[in-house]
Amino acid sequence: MQDLNILINDPSWVLEEARDINDKGQIVGNGKYNGKMRGFVLTPTDSDGDGVLDVDDNCPQDANPDQENYDNDGLGDECDTDDDNDIVADSIDNCPLHYNTDQSDWDSDSIGDACDEDRDGDNINDGIDQCINTVLGDVINSDGCSIADLCSCANEWKNHGSYIKCIAHSAEDFVATGLITDIEKDVIVSEAAQSSCGANRFKPASSR
Repeated sequence: MQDLNILINDPSWVLEEARDINDKGQIVGNGKYNGKMRGFVLTPTDSDGDGVLDVDDNCPQDANPDQENYDNDGLGDECDTDDDNDIVADSIDNCPLHYNTDQSDWDSDSIGDACDEDRDGDNINDGIDQCINTVLGDVINSDGCSIADLCSCANEWKNHGSYIKCIAHSAEDFVATGLITDIEKDVIVSEAAQSSCGANRFKPASSR
């Protein structure tokens, strides 16, 4: 009878059959050793002492009784160096449990957008934030929106005057709620007037 715990990594051993479990909890069976048939016993081991036998343990050298495996890749989270399988090592991944290969981080707070509950860093949770990509540091209203969010230059404005009107009205609202001063409002409206937002949306056809 061979002790398979000793021979398990010996290339001369070939497992043929595991037949039963004896009264000591050992696996018994037979196989070939150097070409000759031999019986064997295998005592199940738990190298990391986490209560999960090595044969079933997804991290046999690291204690993890819960056997959690976020990306279902056969390696438990305790010993997996890339838990979300996004090809970015956990040690440098800004969202180690969320697939985000691009590592985008809008507010540069070291928490990736994929797992950041406040991606623009305005202290309003994304679940209720009406403007989740506000420029960091901009003054916002109770909905999490800045004046630039409410009156984006990229909108389809009828003309330049429509854009300035939106800026002026939004700035007035911000003054009314104490978010900015009248002086700050005047500066914002002046800058909007000097911009090209909404201007020349439709260019008239040239006449001959």
